[in-house]
Amino acid sequence: MQHPVGLVMVLTGRGVLLEKVRIHPLIILTLIMSSISMGIYAYQNYTNQEMGYGILFTLLFIFLIGLVIFGLMRNRKIDNKKIK
Repeated sequence: MQHPVGLVMVLTGRGVLLEKVRIHPLIILTLIMSSISMGIYAYQNYTNQEMGYGILFTLLFIFLIGLVIFGLMRNRKIDNKKIK
């Protein structure tokens, strides 16, 4: 079976072909705002000598920034494949 050019298909467990979808920009924006707040919480906890909470919020900050970067890269990759 031939797939249309520029359409990325993924085979799921039930044998259904699905198109990859973009991550909505508002979701990426909320991830950015959440990561900034986690960074602020981490800084506040480090200044209050609460190292455990500081490490926790630093890890959450890194995780959320990673999700933002992944989302931006995924959207760009999907857009580039749709253009071709």
